[in-house]
Amino acid sequence: MPWPTTETIGRAVAARYPHKLLTRIEREEREANDNALHGVTLTDLEGEGHHLGPVEVRKRFEKRQKPYLDKLREWIGVERAADLLERR
Repeated sequence: MPWPTTETIGRAVAARYPHKLLTRIEREEREANDNALHGVTLTDLEGEGHHLGPVEVRKRFEKRQKPYLDKLREWIGVERAADLLERR
């Protein structure tokens, strides 16, 4: 099964590079917040643009990105992540 191996690798990377992961998490959250204010236009495989309004963007973030970002924070360690952010 690849998922236990993937999780082991993810945890090892999170332990070794917590600052880099937190920087990426914060950047993705900032982008999501900006997109949730104004909406975003996504391009499909045929090159056509589709506008998602703020409500759809927020729902999409909550369903797709937030669980991923929360998992990264979990692997870093919630307390450790808070401590690293506070030190910054």
